[in-house]
Amino acid sequence: WSHGIACYSSVDLERWRNEGIVLHNSDVRGLGGEVASSSGWVMERPKVLFNARTGLFVMWFHLERSRSYSLNAAGVATSSTPCGRYSFRHALRPGGLRSFDATLFQDSHRLPYPGQDG
Repeated sequence: WSHGIACYSSVDLERWRNEGIVLHNSDVRGLGGEVASSSGWVMERPKVLFNARTGLFVMWFHLERSRSYSLNAAGVATSSTPCGRYSFRHALRPGGLRSFDATLFQDSHRLPYPGQDG
């Protein structure tokens, strides 16, 4: 299904550069630390914010075991650069709730909030 999450960059929003895979499927673990099946994880809809306190870019993404959409989790990964290699940190259900196509909001104090969708 997916070899990972790719990053694209642009200085003018017309011409784009493929920065490659920044988070590999094989580096990701599930809610209990489980590894993916032979078909790999479904990793979708990544969003990235900068954490000024840690100096790291934080990626949140939708994480599923398969196209059955039964895991309903979010994954979190960090990198020192926006298009650099991300290190997987953990999978979770924010607030104990299922996570699908969540959004992120960063307020004027640069505090992040994951939005809930279901």
